[in-house]
Amino acid sequence: GTTAQKVDFDTLAASVIEAYDGSTLGGTAQSVQDAIDGREAVDTNGTYTTLSSGIYYIKKHGFVQTFAYKTGTTLSANTWVLVGTLPTGYRPSTTVYGSTTLGNSGQLSAYVRVQSDGGIYLYTGTAMSSGLMVFNIIFAVAS
Repeated sequence: GTTAQKVDFDTLAASVIEAYDGSTLGGTAQSVQDAIDGREAVDTNGTYTTLSSGIYYIKKHGFVQTFAYKTGTTLSANTWVLVGTLPTGYRPSTTVYGSTTLGNSGQLSAYVRVQSDGGIYLYTGTAMSSGLMVFNIIFAVAS
């Protein structure tokens, strides 16, 4: 019709956020408020945890970033070398791979992998003695 009506946006917002539960959110039938309340707490201070000397990690929004900048690293050629192990809650559900370069001048091509048991491994075709290890890998956390 032609009758004008006012909308109380506070009431509308409260109904949508707090009361409406007719949707599947995040794979579960729940209200918008429950979905918001159940989300993973977000680390907003950007603090990285030291895994070992020169290797660090952080988790945000269900993803883990692991990076290294470590001098004096020695690696054997043609073998996966364990350089650290992430704690439970910071591991992928399956092995993830990345690529990097190693050596004081970045002269060695290498692979990095993080396994579901948290093991972080490096692989290079050329042995490195007391060189620079640099990598950065980001992956989804196992649920």
